[in-house]
Amino acid sequence: MPDQSDDPVLYPPDAHSPDELAFLKEIRKAYDNWEIYGTDQAQVYKLRVWTYLLPGNPTMIRAELDGDVLREILIKVVFKALADNPNLSEVLDKVGVMNLDEFRAKLEAEMDTPQWRDAQWKFFLRYFPPFLVGTYDIVVLCAFLATILSTVRAAPDKDLDRIETVTREVLEAQIKELERGVKALVKTRSSGRPKVIEEAFPPIVGHVINIGRAIMGDAAGEDAVPGLKQIAMAIDPDLTEDALGKRLKRVGYSWTNIKSHLAHPELQSDKNHE
Repeated sequence: MPDQSDDPVLYPPDAHSPDELAFLKEIRKAYDNWEIYGTDQAQVYKLRVWTYLLPGNPTMIRAELDGDVLREILIKVVFKALADNPNLSEVLDKVGVMNLDEFRAKLEAEMDTPQWRDAQWKFFLRYFPPFLVGTYDIVVLCAFLATILSTVRAAPDKDLDRIETVTREVLEAQIKELERGVKALVKTRSSGRPKVIEEAFPPIVGHVINIGRAIMGDAAGEDAVPGLKQIAMAIDPDLTEDALGKRLKRVGYSWTNIKSHLAHPELQSDKNHE
């Protein structure tokens, strides 16, 4: 389907805010039938999870979001989750209300409920696809690592401790990457830290940068940057440092430039091509 989100007739710039235009472009990239947004058609959005790491970019997951249902129940789901929260009393004390009904009444009185519901739905529609991809990556990695550990533990040898250590480090790096992405979505990341999603980069480059940042945490500088071998292991335990380096060069980037970007992001532009 052609990229109609840049069509000045369908989407004149003066009719949309910059954030609205960004929203339209992102749902176009994420959903096969993005053009149903804002129409009278059933708001059932189709999306796929595919991999750029394999030839032909095969699709592994096909999913649908029923916007006609989600739009109405998202707020209800949040309050149901709060009602089941064992720490509910502490939450209510911080807000200064006696019970959940009073909290909801206070919240709805202070906010434009229809606009709030619409904003919540648009946020979900916009960011569910990248969040799904992040959790998919972790589940794939867990399945692989769990199988390896099960096999090794069945006949333990001197390498068992090392394999368990590597497994834990790889999982922690992936989980930190997802955590960093979630914090970025709700804008809780520390001021001055770079964005997690580097839209100007090819996917494999952005993936390497995100994993590097996840491993680095809040550390900065040359010494804090992990090696390409460690990043390759976090992407796929079978992926070698040399193979990953070649993939980066094929899309016009070198590990040297990416490492510099990780060490000093404030000095880098979005164009780190060789």
